[in-house]
Amino acid sequence: MPSPRRHLPGFTLIELLTVVAIVGVLAAVVLGSISQVRDTARKSVDQSNLRQIGLSSLQYAAQNSGALPGPTLTAPGPTFGEASKRGEWSVDAFAAALAVGCGQNDARLWVSPSDKNGRVTTGASTVYRTTGAAREFTPGTDSSPGFRPLSLAHGVTLGLKTSDQRTIPIAFTRGIVASSMGIWSDTLSVYGGYGGGFLVFLDGHVQFYPNFGPSPSVGKLIGSDGNRTNDIKETVKISLGTKFCEEFPSGQYCALYSGLGK
Repeated sequence: MPSPRRHLPGFTLIELLTVVAIVGVLAAVVLGSISQVRDTARKSVDQSNLRQIGLSSLQYAAQNSGALPGPTLTAPGPTFGEASKRGEWSVDAFAAALAVGCGQNDARLWVSPSDKNGRVTTGASTVYRTTGAAREFTPGTDSSPGFRPLSLAHGVTLGLKTSDQRTIPIAFTRGIVASSMGIWSDTLSVYGGYGGGFLVFLDGHVQFYPNFGPSPSVGKLIGSDGNRTNDIKETVKISLGTKFCEEFPSGQYCALYSGLGK
């Protein structure tokens, strides 16, 4: 006589949907954590790059009577390519000055893998041809753009001296200079409008700022008059003749702003 068929216990539909939901939540948490870790790692690279730009700028100044790269870019022998021949203040010319003046010729220091608004973030591995008859910005090839088309992730302060106030930034994450509200531009900045950015100061230290504050009275920067400010341009006296310079993400234009400090 055949034995009766036994029904093995199984998942109900509700239990199955519950398991699927839990797996989905866990996957979202894990993927979010991975994305956050990746973003933090990329920002660490940007921080290191800005620190190296700051140190190289101070090294350049040590060889040029205390002057960091400015509008008149000269060195023994070479000039600094197209930018200096036109008398142009530009981030390109600042980078070329470091390449020729103190050997910091790594183009990768000037771009960011996190650039949300950058058009071209990979290409030339060097800034400048520092030897040979053709002293010029590194040209492109069929498979890789040269240095000039790159969307440079950092702005610079041109015309500083090592004797200037130590709380003035040498270089900074692109997208803050146009603002007087202490917030990085959503359409120009590397990390987006509320993503903040890094600054490297004349004393050599690098710091990340989520943003500079809702009002000047609680700003996180020190103005040239010693008071707090959230406007980067107020860290430099207008009488010094320095320029804050950052490139638009298209790589075609360079925005210049004078100091506003008193």
